[in-house]
Amino acid sequence: QSLFDGFFNAAPPGLCILDRERKYIQINAALAEINGLSIEAHLGKTVGEILPDLAAQEPLFEKILTTGKPILNQELSCETPKKPGVLRHWLVSYFPIFGKDDQPIAIGIFVLEISDRKRAEEALLQQQLFNEKIAATNPNVLYIYDLIENRVIYSNRRLAQILGFTSKEIFELRENVVSTLAHPDDISVIMQFLNCISTSPENGIFEIEFRLKDIDEQWHWFRTRNTIFSYTEEGQPKQILGTAEDITERKRAEAELQLSEAKYRELATREALLNRLASQIR
Repeated sequence: QSLFDGFFNAAPPGLCILDRERKYIQINAALAEINGLSIEAHLGKTVGEILPDLAAQEPLFEKILTTGKPILNQELSCETPKKPGVLRHWLVSYFPIFGKDDQPIAIGIFVLEISDRKRAEEALLQQQLFNEKIAATNPNVLYIYDLIENRVIYSNRRLAQILGFTSKEIFELRENVVSTLAHPDDISVIMQFLNCISTSPENGIFEIEFRLKDIDEQWHWFRTRNTIFSYTEEGQPKQILGTAEDITERKRAEAELQLSEAKYRELATREALLNRLASQIR
């Protein structure tokens, strides 16, 4: 008994024992500190009297005493007298304690506070939502390309919108994404570009223009700007983070301008030739 009491009282997690009336008959200092009350203030009181937010746990206690089976790793959130107005989070496990007739006579409770973890998870979720909003509203394509696996591992919806494929279809191309979607004349250029980044001793901004095929077999020009996003344990570039701008209309306008300029030069040349012929005739 002394060994048990020593372990019970010194254990860092919160521990307590409830009798069949759901009243505290033993509680360690850690759980008393969590609740913000003394050990003595708990004894003889029910969980609902100490923590009103947990009064709804009554059916759970009844189930443990009736079935004799533990209920593990339940996440609970409530306020405590120690920090009123502050919602705290716990991971709680409940164990039946059996008497001489092998019937449950009490409930042992193990309490581990996970408030810091929950806050970190919430902060991460908010950051993810923020990033997703930025990605969703960005007019350009945002992507992460794995240099070792040779595949797109993330892209916002813009690439799928431009090309007409679903994001799932693009991801399923895996290492065939370049050979499947890139223009045949651009494949070697793209692979040389990726190899250049893979062997680059320093990070920076790497730019390239190339064509990708959409679902209707039409070609779209993209101008991309890339930077190394992560490295392997050996320090080799592993992933690049890139943004791609659809410059198809600009390329088309440039081609039309070049064609117009070529026609103008041809007309100018013809006019000059005709003027020389006319002058010779006169």
